[in-house]
Amino acid sequence: MSGQSASIPVAIVVAGGFIGGGLFFGLRASRPAPPVPSVNATASGASSAGVPEPTAEPSSAAKVLADATAALEAQRPRIVVECWQASAKRQPEPGIMHVVYTFSFNAQGQQLARGISVDRATGRPDVTSCLSTAVHPVTIPPPGAPVSVDVPFTLP
Repeated sequence: MSGQSASIPVAIVVAGGFIGGGLFFGLRASRPAPPVPSVNATASGASSAGVPEPTAEPSSAAKVLADATAALEAQRPRIVVECWQASAKRQPEPGIMHVVYTFSFNAQGQQLARGISVDRATGRPDVTSCLSTAVHPVTIPPPGAPVSVDVPFTLP
């Protein structure tokens, strides 16, 4: 019986070694993803999907930040009413909340993704939850290339 009980752990270790080795060598053999073409990669000005690509030079990071900040600030009055006022009445302190939105835009200036980082010292869970849904998608003037930007935002 002791020979059979010792063979089970050995079989588990050997099987784990085969699985680990297969994963290691299988992942090493993977080919890297093809490079993403630049904004002006095609001579005709159209991508392989038939969508015209911008021909203007990509916007500077400072301009994209300014455009995204302006678009977010345009939503401030509604955000303060929807997210901040009720929370501040229930709990007045801290009287300010710092967050950073991370926006990703395509070359045409449409929002692809958005994230939010909250300062732990001033964060309020109810306001954070509201901010994740209350902010409408942000659109900026076409930057000419895909871009991400971090936009500081303070409430109220």
